[in-house]
Amino acid sequence: MRNLGISLEARNCILVVIDYNDSDFQIVKTLPKISVDDIDSQDDIKDFFSNISSFTSENHIDNIFIRKRNKKGQYAGGPIGFKLEALIQLLDINVCLVSPATIASTVKKIDISKLEDSVHQYQIEALKAVITGSIKI
Repeated sequence: MRNLGISLEARNCILVVIDYNDSDFQIVKTLPKISVDDIDSQDDIKDFFSNISSFTSENHIDNIFIRKRNKKGQYAGGPIGFKLEALIQLLDINVCLVSPATIASTVKKIDISKLEDSVHQYQIEALKAVITGSIKI
């Protein structure tokens, strides 16, 4: 099964793709992020949706796991991230939001250090989301 992990930060959709079979994770080398230049531009939003849609189709993605952000409080996500999240949920693919608490408890139970070495530092949250989501489904 090929799964996509996403972490949304500002105008960036940070991506990690893994192949997951029977508790075995293999990172697939792919595009690390998709960005939106102007979040208020309809053309830029359409381009983002087209890019993420093409990416998932070309990479034969079965499931998408997005690191869930808080809606309120000190660590609340911004409106841009929620807008991008909604666009991703419009894709014709199973999309699940994975809470940070679930991610934290899952990564305590398994050693992902070897996988973390295979991605950029800024992709680690997306990696944790896709691993957690893959185990939970």
